[in-house]
Amino acid sequence: MDRIIISDAEFSCIIGVGEAERSCRQPLFLDMELWMDLSKAAVSDSIKDTINYSTVCKKVGERIEGKSYKLIESVAEDAAQVILSDSKVFKARVLVKKPSAIKCAKHAAVEITRENSLA
Repeated sequence: MDRIIISDAEFSCIIGVGEAERSCRQPLFLDMELWMDLSKAAVSDSIKDTINYSTVCKKVGERIEGKSYKLIESVAEDAAQVILSDSKVFKARVLVKKPSAIKCAKHAAVEITRENSLA
């Protein structure tokens, strides 16, 4: 199956369990993979036969930046559900990286994979 890959899309939101973490917006970085059939788009060279990457990022960003979260697991689920709202997408993989989660690490991350019941 074909995949569209978006790497290190940056969004910010209120995220964290502790009060100090929730006092200001923090950056999150998302990698998103969208499994879909790209054969028609490859032949037609038309955006209508695929998904506009910019639109995907905009919709995911609107969802994430419009909410507050305690867990990056919830961020990943929300992003996957936004992606899967397009019936062209069979499966989505979302990796959410939180740079400020652990002092001794570059980031903490959660990865989920979800399949589309609409496809």
